[in-house]
Amino acid sequence: IYSGAVSNPLREGWESWERLEKASLSKLREYAKPLEAVGISVTTKHILGNPAPVICSVARELEIDTIMVGRGGRRGIAEAVLGSVSNYVFHHAPCSVWAINFR
Repeated sequence: IYSGAVSNPLREGWESWERLEKASLSKLREYAKPLEAVGISVTTKHILGNPAPVICSVARELEIDTIMVGRGGRRGIAEAVLGSVSNYVFHHAPCSVWAINFR
């Protein structure tokens, strides 16, 4: 007889993911409101995966015109060794990419 001890942590992890997803989508929708108010079309998604390839994949799938990404300020060797989402997106996106420095 299997007690389900393993499935309980899995269920709790999934429920935690669902709460995070709901909160993240809510925050994204709030960020989108001012843009939509001035006529900019906004699509929000919350996808599990490696951010940089996922951003590029979604941009291709939705035929996005422009991607805006934040840059944390890594430069030179640090960026080369550690990489960055914005750097990947710059080189692989199927559309224009704008970077916003937030550091």
